[in-house]
Amino acid sequence: MDAKRKYAIKNKCPGFLWKSTRAVYRKVNFLRCRMRMTFGGKKMEMYCPCCGTKLKSFVEGDYQGRPGFYDLSLFENTVKDVLCPACGSLPRHRILAMWGEKNIDLLSGKDVLYFAPERGMTHWMKKNGIAFTTADLQDEDTDLQLDITDTGLPGGSYDAVICNHVLEHVDSYEKALAEVKRILRPGGIFIVSFPMSPDVDLIEEDPEVTTDDERLRRYGQSDHVRLFGRNADQLLKKAGYEVSVIDGSEYPGNTLPVSGPSKYDINRLFLCRKETASSEGSSVLSIIVPIYNVEKYLRNCIDSLLSSDEISKTEILLIDDGSTDGSGAIARSYADEYMFIRYFSKTNGGLSDARNYGLSQAKGKYVFFLDADDMVTADGISKVIRKASDSDADVILWDGIAIDESGKTIASSYDLILTHDGLPEGPMTGIDAMTMQIKDHGKACMTVWLRACRRDFLLSSVPEFQHGILHEDELWTPQVMTSAKTVDYLPEKVYCYRVRENSIMHPSGKDDRHVHSILYIMAKLHTLYDAGIRDKKTRKVLLSGWADTYLFLISKYDFERYASRKDLPRGKIVSASKHGKTKVKALVLRLFGVKIYRRMFRKR
Repeated sequence: MDAKRKYAIKNKCPGFLWKSTRAVYRKVNFLRCRMRMTFGGKKMEMYCPCCGTKLKSFVEGDYQGRPGFYDLSLFENTVKDVLCPACGSLPRHRILAMWGEKNIDLLSGKDVLYFAPERGMTHWMKKNGIAFTTADLQDEDTDLQLDITDTGLPGGSYDAVICNHVLEHVDSYEKALAEVKRILRPGGIFIVSFPMSPDVDLIEEDPEVTTDDERLRRYGQSDHVRLFGRNADQLLKKAGYEVSVIDGSEYPGNTLPVSGPSKYDINRLFLCRKETASSEGSSVLSIIVPIYNVEKYLRNCIDSLLSSDEISKTEILLIDDGSTDGSGAIARSYADEYMFIRYFSKTNGGLSDARNYGLSQAKGKYVFFLDADDMVTADGISKVIRKASDSDADVILWDGIAIDESGKTIASSYDLILTHDGLPEGPMTGIDAMTMQIKDHGKACMTVWLRACRRDFLLSSVPEFQHGILHEDELWTPQVMTSAKTVDYLPEKVYCYRVRENSIMHPSGKDDRHVHSILYIMAKLHTLYDAGIRDKKTRKVLLSGWADTYLFLISKYDFERYASRKDLPRGKIVSASKHGKTKVKALVLRLFGVKIYRRMFRKR
């Protein structure tokens, strides 16, 4: 079937009919090619390593039938017959298949994630017994619907990631490269390719090029937003990968042809690995304190740190996030007096931005985020520092207490989120720590300041704090814990959480930021647990905790006013709820809606 005829049929067919027709056509075409190979009298010169078919020749790709999509001038003086009629493979797929035959140990028995899966290559992987998970943002036929720039998957989830001709489509290739590196395990591989122009050095992109016609003219294809250059491997190295080339010219000519369908497809793939982590700094612990208009509490916060007899082994980073009161002057005075205190001033960007900035400046073995209106206990922080000196765990956990405006210990409704009930002192995984807490008392502790995280673990496996949302701890902490392979628990009251009536987290019936942030975070967490946790029992426990938290938040914040019916995944909440009381609440929400639910279960 030629390209023009194929797209004419596709435009007239209903979606379900086109899919079934295409599947039947592919199967028949595959069998026809195999029959010709077996019984044909003509000499079969070409060979496809993806499906094992010998061919008289490859066939023309679909670009000729789509002049509004491809720049056909790029194909005028190049070989056009590059597509395998049996499995649909292109030169880059056949190169990867031939490389894979020689390096099967890098894929066989591994956890492989394949973005924008290509039929020829998936055929080869199935034929060779390689298990893989497919992912795409828009393709509903893939196993996971994921954005490669922000997958929501736990860090260190996969041994190998394959991503051919995707980076020229995404909004930010830098974010995509960083996210892939985050979800790769130590020693994991990233196989990537993209169109490359010999006329461009590193990359050509322009945010003002927004129309299909402009992109067609500048980048050769109407849905491309950039064009990589002849030295684009330097961009991969800059992103922190060790890079080598899989070059098609090294393989037999009867599998390609090696010239490709256009000057942009130069039949080169890149094999990337994570670079080894940089050495730790001299400080045991980096304590990051974001500061914004907290002059009333800041001295108490810093003095509580200085009361520790171990504090000189740390570095304290005071991040002034554009304060308009006297906070900046207070912070500077401490930095002038103590060598291990560093002061930074930046334009206001919010709590997440200040934490991310602090992490970028930190040099310690571990990182601890301390809110500037809170405090620590002297004995508790000393034990944390000593623990950090001896531990190599990804995360160290501890407990906290609630204090009032004057700093006195109080009993409060926050006690549940200030302790890690149900945990042993011995080493465990982050996922184990979460599931044990959920099983013990129904909730995992999500506050960011009840843990210290190894800095190289954060930089390699965990996304930054999300900008522009409230409740950011509820997203960041699960991303940390699901990625953490080793967790140590220190059963010590270390943190002093100050309960303030005017805190940003105090709910307001007229403020929709809470609701919109919760909707975003809970959708991300469902993807994290449902797609990222392979063990079925563990997944059920985490999703049950997710459902319980969602129901609590709906009862606390004004979802009735700021969330529409379609915003709430009521079916998913019911499905995830496992316990009697939670199940009843979920069913009330599903059957009667938010208004009735909040009347029955509203939290004051």
